[in-house]
Amino acid sequence: MYKRQLRKAAGESENTKPTLAGVQSVLSNGRLDEILSLLPLAFYGEKQEAATLVRSMSIDAHNHHDDADLAKAILQFAFAFTATSPSLQQRLKDDAKALDERIAAARKDEAHLRFGDAACSITREGVRFGQKFISADDASALRWGTVVTQSGAVRSFAFKMAVGGPRGSEVKIEWTATKDLDAQRDHFGKLINAALTYLMPRIFASIKERLDNNQRLKIGDLVLTKSGVEFAVQGWFTSKTVVCPWSRLVSSLENGEVQISDSQNRKATARLAMHEVDNAFVVHLLAQGA
Repeated sequence: MYKRQLRKAAGESENTKPTLAGVQSVLSNGRLDEILSLLPLAFYGEKQEAATLVRSMSIDAHNHHDDADLAKAILQFAFAFTATSPSLQQRLKDDAKALDERIAAARKDEAHLRFGDAACSITREGVRFGQKFISADDASALRWGTVVTQSGAVRSFAFKMAVGGPRGSEVKIEWTATKDLDAQRDHFGKLINAALTYLMPRIFASIKERLDNNQRLKIGDLVLTKSGVEFAVQGWFTSKTVVCPWSRLVSSLENGEVQISDSQNRKATARLAMHEVDNAFVVHLLAQGA
Protein backbone atom coordinates (compact mmCIF):
# COMPACT_ATOMS: atom_id res chain seq x y z
CA MET A 1 0.00 0.00 0.00
CA TYR A 2 2.80 2.40 0.88
CA LYS A 3 4.60 1.77 -2.41
CA ARG A 4 1.31 2.43 -4.13
CA GLN A 5 1.24 5.87 -2.51
CA LEU A 6 4.80 6.53 -3.66
CA ARG A 7 3.94 5.49 -7.20
CA LYS A 8 0.86 7.72 -7.11
CA ALA A 9 2.91 10.71 -5.89
CA ALA A 10 5.51 10.14 -8.62
CA GLY A 11 2.78 9.87 -11.25
CA GLU A 12 1.26 13.18 -10.20
CA SER A 13 4.48 15.19 -9.84
CA GLU A 14 4.69 16.18 -13.52
CA ASN A 15 1.39 18.07 -13.44
CA THR A 16 1.27 19.00 -9.74
CA LYS A 17 4.39 20.48 -8.19
CA PRO A 18 5.57 18.23 -5.37
CA THR A 19 6.46 19.61 -1.97
CA LEU A 20 9.27 18.53 0.30
CA ALA A 21 6.81 17.95 3.14
CA GLY A 22 4.59 15.88 0.84
CA VAL A 23 7.42 13.60 -0.29
CA GLN A 24 8.61 13.21 3.28
CA SER A 25 5.09 12.34 4.39
CA VAL A 26 4.72 9.61 1.76
CA LEU A 27 8.08 8.07 2.70
CA SER A 28 7.45 8.18 6.44
CA ASN A 29 3.88 6.89 6.14
CA GLY A 30 4.05 3.33 7.51
CA ARG A 31 7.79 3.88 8.01
CA LEU A 32 8.42 3.06 4.34
CA ASP A 33 11.78 4.84 4.31
CA GLU A 34 12.95 3.08 7.46
CA ILE A 35 11.78 -0.37 6.33
CA LEU A 36 13.33 -0.13 2.87
CA SER A 37 16.67 1.05 4.28
CA LEU A 38 16.81 -2.04 6.53
CA LEU A 39 15.79 -4.64 3.94
CA PRO A 40 18.54 -7.11 2.88
CA LEU A 41 20.13 -7.41 -0.56
CA ALA A 42 17.39 -9.79 -1.73
CA PHE A 43 15.04 -6.78 -1.81
CA TYR A 44 17.29 -4.86 -4.18
CA GLY A 45 14.44 -4.35 -6.66
CA GLU A 46 12.19 -2.81 -4.01
CA LYS A 47 14.87 -0.31 -3.02
CA GLN A 48 15.74 0.52 -6.61
CA GLU A 49 12.11 1.22 -7.46
CA ALA A 50 11.73 3.52 -4.44
CA ALA A 51 14.91 5.42 -5.32
CA THR A 52 13.84 5.68 -8.97
CA LEU A 53 10.39 7.02 -8.05
CA VAL A 54 11.86 9.64 -5.74
CA ARG A 55 14.38 10.57 -8.41
CA SER A 56 11.50 10.92 -10.88
CA MET A 57 9.80 13.45 -8.59
CA SER A 58 13.07 15.34 -8.30
CA ILE A 59 13.40 15.48 -12.08
CA ASP A 60 9.80 16.71 -12.43
CA ALA A 61 10.40 19.44 -9.82
CA HIS A 62 13.21 20.74 -12.01
CA ASN A 63 12.04 20.04 -15.56
CA HIS A 64 8.33 20.80 -15.20
CA HIS A 65 8.24 23.23 -12.28
CA ASP A 66 11.59 25.01 -12.69
CA ASP A 67 12.61 24.56 -9.06
CA ALA A 68 16.17 23.26 -8.83
CA ASP A 69 16.35 23.86 -5.08
CA LEU A 70 13.31 21.67 -4.46
CA ALA A 71 14.65 19.06 -6.87
CA LYS A 72 17.93 18.88 -4.93
CA ALA A 73 16.10 18.55 -1.59
CA ILE A 74 13.84 15.75 -2.87
CA LEU A 75 16.79 13.92 -4.42
CA GLN A 76 18.44 13.59 -1.01
CA PHE A 77 15.68 11.18 0.08
CA ALA A 78 16.61 8.75 -2.71
CA PHE A 79 20.14 8.18 -1.38
CA ALA A 80 18.72 6.20 1.57
CA PHE A 81 17.77 3.39 -0.83
CA THR A 82 20.98 3.11 -2.90
CA ALA A 83 23.44 1.42 -0.52
CA THR A 84 23.16 -1.86 -2.46
CA SER A 85 23.34 -0.22 -5.91
CA PRO A 86 26.59 1.64 -6.62
CA SER A 87 25.47 2.43 -10.16
CA LEU A 88 22.22 4.05 -9.00
CA GLN A 89 24.08 5.89 -6.25
CA GLN A 90 26.48 7.29 -8.82
CA ARG A 91 23.57 8.37 -11.00
CA LEU A 92 22.08 10.25 -8.06
CA LYS A 93 25.45 11.89 -7.34
CA ASP A 94 25.64 13.01 -10.96
CA ASP A 95 22.10 14.40 -10.68
CA ALA A 96 23.00 16.27 -7.50
CA LYS A 97 26.10 17.75 -9.14
CA ALA A 98 24.08 18.90 -12.17
CA LEU A 99 21.45 20.46 -9.88
CA ASP A 100 24.16 22.27 -7.89
CA GLU A 101 25.46 23.76 -11.14
CA ARG A 102 21.96 24.85 -12.19
CA ILE A 103 21.25 26.33 -8.77
CA ALA A 104 24.52 28.26 -8.87
CA ALA A 105 23.72 29.54 -12.38
CA ALA A 106 20.20 30.56 -11.35
CA ARG A 107 21.53 32.45 -8.31
CA LYS A 108 24.50 34.15 -9.95
CA ASP A 109 22.68 37.50 -10.20
CA GLU A 110 21.52 37.62 -6.58
CA ALA A 111 22.56 40.67 -4.56
CA HIS A 112 23.37 40.77 -0.83
CA LEU A 113 24.17 43.87 1.25
CA ARG A 114 24.31 44.70 4.93
CA PHE A 115 23.35 47.95 6.61
CA GLY A 116 24.50 47.73 10.21
CA ASP A 117 22.58 44.83 11.73
CA ALA A 118 20.05 44.64 8.88
CA ALA A 119 20.63 42.21 6.03
CA CYS A 120 19.42 43.24 2.58
CA SER A 121 19.05 40.91 -0.38
CA ILE A 122 17.31 40.43 -3.70
CA THR A 123 17.22 36.76 -4.65
CA ARG A 124 15.16 34.22 -6.55
CA GLU A 125 12.89 34.05 -3.50
CA GLY A 126 12.26 37.81 -3.34
CA VAL A 127 13.47 41.00 -1.67
CA ARG A 128 14.36 41.23 2.00
CA PHE A 129 15.50 44.13 4.16
CA GLY A 130 15.70 43.44 7.86
CA GLN A 131 12.39 41.88 8.93
CA LYS A 132 10.51 42.98 5.80
CA PHE A 133 10.13 40.49 2.94
CA ILE A 134 8.18 40.41 -0.33
CA SER A 135 8.37 37.24 -2.40
CA ALA A 136 9.25 37.42 -6.09
CA ASP A 137 5.80 36.05 -6.95
CA ASP A 138 4.10 38.79 -4.91
CA ALA A 139 6.15 41.74 -6.19
CA SER A 140 3.85 44.19 -7.98
CA ALA A 141 5.83 47.43 -8.26
CA LEU A 142 9.44 48.49 -8.68
CA ARG A 143 11.15 51.85 -8.76
CA TRP A 144 14.77 52.88 -8.42
CA GLY A 145 17.17 55.71 -9.12
CA THR A 146 20.03 57.87 -7.91
CA VAL A 147 19.48 61.46 -6.77
CA VAL A 148 22.57 63.70 -6.81
CA THR A 149 22.72 66.86 -4.70
CA GLN A 150 25.43 69.47 -4.22
CA SER A 151 26.04 71.31 -0.96
CA GLY A 152 29.03 73.58 -1.25
CA ALA A 153 31.97 71.41 -2.28
CA VAL A 154 30.28 68.20 -1.13
CA ARG A 155 28.46 66.07 -3.69
CA SER A 156 25.98 63.62 -2.24
CA PHE A 157 24.48 60.53 -3.93
CA ALA A 158 21.19 59.12 -2.63
CA PHE A 159 20.58 55.56 -3.85
CA LYS A 160 16.88 54.65 -3.78
CA MET A 161 14.97 51.46 -4.53
CA ALA A 162 11.49 50.34 -3.51
CA VAL A 163 9.57 47.13 -4.16
CA GLY A 164 5.81 47.03 -3.71
CA GLY A 165 3.85 43.98 -2.69
CA PRO A 166 0.41 42.82 -1.52
CA ARG A 167 -1.96 45.11 0.41
CA GLY A 168 0.26 48.16 0.04
CA SER A 169 3.35 46.55 1.57
CA GLU A 170 6.69 47.96 0.50
CA VAL A 171 10.37 47.26 1.01
CA LYS A 172 12.54 50.38 0.72
CA ILE A 173 16.30 50.20 0.26
CA GLU A 174 17.92 53.62 0.54
CA TRP A 175 21.28 55.04 1.53
CA THR A 176 23.31 58.20 0.94
CA ALA A 177 27.03 58.34 0.17
CA THR A 178 29.63 61.04 -0.32
CA LYS A 179 32.71 58.77 -0.41
CA ASP A 180 33.78 55.56 -2.13
CA LEU A 181 31.30 56.36 -4.88
CA ASP A 182 32.55 53.75 -7.33
CA ALA A 183 31.96 51.02 -4.75
CA GLN A 184 28.53 52.46 -3.87
CA ARG A 185 27.52 52.56 -7.52
CA ASP A 186 28.68 48.97 -7.87
CA HIS A 187 26.54 47.87 -4.91
CA PHE A 188 23.51 49.68 -6.32
CA GLY A 189 24.15 48.28 -9.79
CA LYS A 190 24.04 44.75 -8.37
CA LEU A 191 20.73 45.49 -6.65
CA ILE A 192 19.27 46.81 -9.91
CA ASN A 193 20.52 43.80 -11.85
CA ALA A 194 19.05 41.42 -9.26
CA ALA A 195 15.72 43.27 -9.29
CA LEU A 196 15.52 43.13 -13.09
CA THR A 197 16.46 39.45 -13.08
CA TYR A 198 14.24 38.12 -10.30
CA LEU A 199 11.43 40.66 -9.75
CA MET A 200 10.78 42.45 -13.03
CA PRO A 201 9.66 39.38 -15.07
CA ARG A 202 6.80 38.73 -12.63
CA ILE A 203 5.83 42.42 -12.42
CA PHE A 204 5.92 42.82 -16.21
CA ALA A 205 3.89 39.65 -16.80
CA SER A 206 1.25 40.74 -14.28
CA ILE A 207 0.85 44.19 -15.85
CA LYS A 208 0.77 42.73 -19.36
CA GLU A 209 -1.92 40.27 -18.29
CA ARG A 210 -4.03 43.04 -16.78
CA LEU A 211 -3.77 45.10 -19.96
CA ASP A 212 -4.67 42.08 -22.09
CA ASN A 213 -7.77 41.73 -19.90
CA ASN A 214 -8.75 45.30 -20.82
CA GLN A 215 -7.90 46.86 -17.48
CA ARG A 216 -6.81 50.49 -17.33
CA LEU A 217 -3.60 51.12 -15.39
CA LYS A 218 -2.29 54.48 -14.22
CA ILE A 219 1.49 54.88 -14.13
CA GLY A 220 2.63 58.38 -13.32
CA ASP A 221 0.53 60.79 -15.40
CA LEU A 222 -0.14 58.16 -18.03
CA VAL A 223 -3.04 55.74 -18.36
CA LEU A 224 -2.14 52.45 -19.99
CA THR A 225 -4.71 50.42 -21.91
CA LYS A 226 -4.59 47.38 -24.15
CA SER A 227 -4.67 49.55 -27.26
CA GLY A 228 -2.24 52.28 -26.20
CA VAL A 229 -1.35 55.09 -23.82
CA GLU A 230 -3.47 58.06 -22.82
CA PHE A 231 -1.65 61.39 -22.38
CA ALA A 232 -3.08 64.43 -20.60
CA VAL A 233 -2.19 67.29 -22.96
CA GLN A 234 -2.48 70.80 -21.53
CA GLY A 235 -4.32 73.36 -23.67
CA TRP A 236 -4.83 77.09 -23.19
CA PHE A 237 -7.50 76.76 -20.52
CA THR A 238 -7.95 73.07 -19.98
CA SER A 239 -6.35 69.74 -20.68
CA LYS A 240 -7.53 67.01 -22.97
CA THR A 241 -6.80 63.32 -23.31
CA VAL A 242 -4.77 62.16 -26.31
CA VAL A 243 -4.61 58.46 -27.09
CA CYS A 244 -1.40 57.11 -28.62
CA PRO A 245 -1.41 53.55 -30.00
CA TRP A 246 1.46 51.38 -28.83
CA SER A 247 2.79 51.26 -32.39
CA ARG A 248 3.38 55.06 -32.34
CA LEU A 249 4.90 55.22 -28.86
CA VAL A 250 8.52 56.29 -28.55
CA SER A 251 10.46 55.74 -25.34
CA SER A 252 14.00 56.48 -24.16
CA LEU A 253 15.93 56.48 -20.88
CA GLU A 254 17.64 59.77 -20.06
CA ASN A 255 18.96 61.15 -16.78
CA GLY A 256 17.04 58.68 -14.66
CA GLU A 257 13.76 59.30 -16.48
CA VAL A 258 11.62 57.36 -18.90
CA GLN A 259 10.76 59.85 -21.63
CA ILE A 260 7.60 58.86 -23.49
CA SER A 261 6.05 60.52 -26.54
CA ASP A 262 3.72 60.05 -29.48
CA SER A 263 5.80 60.01 -32.65
CA GLN A 264 3.00 61.81 -34.54
CA ASN A 265 1.97 64.33 -31.89
CA ARG A 266 4.74 66.36 -30.30
CA LYS A 267 2.37 67.65 -27.60
CA ALA A 268 1.75 64.15 -26.30
CA THR A 269 4.79 63.62 -24.12
CA ALA A 270 5.58 62.64 -20.53
CA ARG A 271 8.57 62.18 -18.26
CA LEU A 272 8.52 59.50 -15.58
CA ALA A 273 11.21 59.79 -12.91
CA MET A 274 12.27 56.21 -12.28
CA HIS A 275 13.06 56.78 -8.59
CA GLU A 276 9.59 58.26 -7.96
CA VAL A 277 7.15 56.48 -10.29
CA ASP A 278 6.33 52.83 -9.68
CA ASN A 279 6.84 50.67 -12.78
CA ALA A 280 8.05 53.52 -14.97
CA PHE A 281 10.49 51.06 -16.51
CA VAL A 282 7.60 48.73 -17.45
CA VAL A 283 6.22 51.49 -19.67
CA HIS A 284 9.59 51.65 -21.41
CA LEU A 285 9.59 47.87 -21.92
CA LEU A 286 6.07 47.91 -23.33
CA ALA A 287 6.97 50.75 -25.67
CA GLN A 288 9.93 48.72 -26.92
CA GLY A 289 7.53 45.88 -27.78
CA ALA A 290 8.83 43.55 -25.05
